[in-house]
Amino acid sequence: MKKDKEGWELEDADADPLVVSPPSSKSSIVAGLRASSKFGLSFAATKGADDSPDGVGEGSGRWGNFEIPPQEGFKRWERVKTTAVPDTVLRCLKTASHCVVATSNNNFPYVCLITFTYLSAAQDDEVMKSAGAQPPASGSPVRRRHGTDPGAPMLPPLPSDCNEASPSQQGDRAGVMIFCTRRDTKKFADLLQNPSRCAVIVHDFADKKTAKGVNVSKDRVAVTLFGEMQAVLDPKLNEQYTRIHEKENPQAAVFIRGVGQVVVKFVIKAMKWSNQKDEVKQWDTDPLQAPDLQRLL
Repeated sequence: MKKDKEGWELEDADADPLVVSPPSSKSSIVAGLRASSKFGLSFAATKGADDSPDGVGEGSGRWGNFEIPPQEGFKRWERVKTTAVPDTVLRCLKTASHCVVATSNNNFPYVCLITFTYLSAAQDDEVMKSAGAQPPASGSPVRRRHGTDPGAPMLPPLPSDCNEASPSQQGDRAGVMIFCTRRDTKKFADLLQNPSRCAVIVHDFADKKTAKGVNVSKDRVAVTLFGEMQAVLDPKLNEQYTRIHEKENPQAAVFIRGVGQVVVKFVIKAMKWSNQKDEVKQWDTDPLQAPDLQRLL
């Protein structure tokens, strides 16, 4: 068995010279990386029996045979308890122009890339008032319907004696995302059938608008949002949203003003996001009825 100068064994001189085996003695991670780079290979350590499912041993600081240096301030998962949408997420929603919408119908998943415009709760209220529509009431217990059908049963209001008032009770809602789609598309059919069985993902890692005064090289995130889709069928309100959406995304006018287009409003109720450190955080508009997102990690 031949060995190179780093101590790595070549399996067979007549076999593929790029197949290598680690030396019997424990080498440093640097030596392994050098050997991998030398032969143009990538390799991974084998997880130990006591390693956790995500590849990092519980409290061991090891991954297989490799030592993992501790990261100061690292939190794998955290629930953010603020009444307003966190700034990191808000910046992403305001500067990104595209998102991926995931829908489901009859247990069949579907995804599509689509242009969107984010509106805060206050901005959305103004649009609705200008079109003569009634915005959601604030400062009182929120009652929600199962779906968008006016005849759907109402969910019970939040208890009036709750010690912890939710942001939705205080009027600090998360805002909405505006899309335009054709009525004859699968995603629109899915959203009509299952308005709450959907998710949206937005990220600011590439292809983004420039935000003044923002250092885009740090705090980049990928955000998954949960909520409810609502088709805007009122002609006046549909036109108001369409104008705003087209002004924010003039390059996508053909997808916004096409024949048979309709506005869909995504009401954000919960979100989780991950950063470049692989930290995951969750934020809910209503912590008393928050979905259990932690188990999805």
